[in-house]
Amino acid sequence: MKARLAQKILKAKLDYSEFRRYDFPYSGTQLYTASKRAGIPIRYRDKFCRNWRKVSKAEGKMQCKEIFKLK
Repeated sequence: MKARLAQKILKAKLDYSEFRRYDFPYSGTQLYTASKRAGIPIRYRDKFCRNWRKVSKAEGKMQCKEIFKLK
């Protein structure tokens, strides 16, 4: 994986986890590979990448509504 693509994936993960974007177009395997390319230590990679999956914008909005108890 190229460094530029790894940065793009890690930025998307950060934006999604901070609620700045509603979709996450990458799988957990891609996130793991990007974190490996970025040099994140193994003990943090497992926590960092576990249970991540692709999420559409509609699913992301629904999750935000559930988290923040919005109607």
